[in-house]
Amino acid sequence: MAIGSNADSMKRREFLTKTAAACSQRLHSRRMQPWPRRNRMHLPTRLRFRHRHRAHRAPRQKKKIPIGVFNPVYDDLSIDAMLDKVTALGLEAMEIGTGGYPNNKHCPLDDLIADKAKAKAWLKKFEDRNIRVATLSCHGNPVHPNATHAAKDADTSAKPCSSRKCWK
Repeated sequence: MAIGSNADSMKRREFLTKTAAACSQRLHSRRMQPWPRRNRMHLPTRLRFRHRHRAHRAPRQKKKIPIGVFNPVYDDLSIDAMLDKVTALGLEAMEIGTGGYPNNKHCPLDDLIADKAKAKAWLKKFEDRNIRVATLSCHGNPVHPNATHAAKDADTSAKPCSSRKCWK
């Protein structure tokens, strides 16, 4: 079977689902009630009657957690080559470095903030490959003892937050 096929992706997802279910079941089987039933009357009302409300809740749908990667792993690749590689591996999301220590090789944030069309085209590259941009991250040190380094990292840290308007 070829690496990166959908079958490999499903095997990973099945493994994660089964191990998470097994861990959860193990934890719940060992859970004990914090107070014996006869002593519950001294508890606040919201704790005494909490078990009654659980029966009336509608069952929740399981949420799918996308499996992804942090883009500095592929710093030596261009953005298109990186996206092709990530797609071949069956990954579904990416955390994109926008500056600071991971740098911003795949996300020229200043250009994207300045030109909304460039931002849309950049995001479309991900959407075309069904890869979700999970987050834009910046790992700098805005409290660095060197004032110029601190100011540069503080400015860089603020850009991902201010760039939200260019994605809409």
